[in-house]
Amino acid sequence: MTRTDKFRVFAAQCGFAVLFIVTACAMTAMLSAAAFGLPAGIVVSIAGIAVRVFDAQFIVTSLTPELMIFGGLAAASGSAFLGLAAIKAGFVVSRLFLRVKRSCDIRRGWKPY
Repeated sequence: MTRTDKFRVFAAQCGFAVLFIVTACAMTAMLSAAAFGLPAGIVVSIAGIAVRVFDAQFIVTSLTPELMIFGGLAAASGSAFLGLAAIKAGFVVSRLFLRVKRSCDIRRGWKPY
């Protein structure tokens, strides 16, 4: 294995390590937002239904009931999308890992499988 191949293997592995750390941080942020946003959106929409249907005066807010219902559902949907995006990012990074590993193994002269 030449020095150029060693450098390319090292650069590919370091680049993947940086990408993995960045993706793991982004996935943590997106999953945290989904974990808190989904229940919060549902609770806000249920509170909007309570204000609209049952005339619940104990729920003090400056929002209209319709805004609470649809805003809560929109927040829950957006949070669910963030959760799905985090899972998709995990799949993309795992597939990229296999590609980087295979190319590094080929450069080292190892059989890929």
